[in-house]
Amino acid sequence: MSDWIFIATDSLAKVMGFDATTGKFDRANCYKMDSISAEELKKYNPLNLFFQVKEKDNFGNLTKGLEKIEDGYRVTGVIMGRGRPLPTANDFKVGDSFSYPYLYEGESENLAKPIVTEIITDVKELINWVRKTETLMDKKIQMAEQYYEAEQESFHSEQYEQTMADLSQDFSKPDWLRKYKSESFHSKNFINNL
Repeated sequence: MSDWIFIATDSLAKVMGFDATTGKFDRANCYKMDSISAEELKKYNPLNLFFQVKEKDNFGNLTKGLEKIEDGYRVTGVIMGRGRPLPTANDFKVGDSFSYPYLYEGESENLAKPIVTEIITDVKELINWVRKTETLMDKKIQMAEQYYEAEQESFHSEQYEQTMADLSQDFSKPDWLRKYKSESFHSKNFINNL
């Protein structure tokens, strides 16, 4: 048996308030795939879940085990609750819906109920699902690792640009002023060196 499962749903999501450093987000606005027009599909991402034994899932729960049940899988794990680990168990079956905190129906405050359309445990099946979904959505789907790398690259690029802007501002100062940090302007040290 595989030590991971990929759960495809009938829904798309738009993540709001994503923090690249922690990997957390405020909420995900979910929409049924068939309710979005073909032109609008590119603006969303497929809502899928991935569970791997000994790894954290999409919501920060540590997956401890995967058990095959009728028409699906039971995912067991732990979540940190008030400073101590609490056991969790969730069943995922094709055709059933599920809900999680932070998954909302569109922009409402109602919890979304995505329906499981497929449970994949084979790499070739997963690649076929990705290709089929990319064709349907007419866009390249990024895996979480690719998304994270792109976010990091963007962050480092912005950080570099800010550093260069700060340097150019520093170099435009007169020589005598470059020796001092801006927070030292009112210090005794600065006044003594005038």
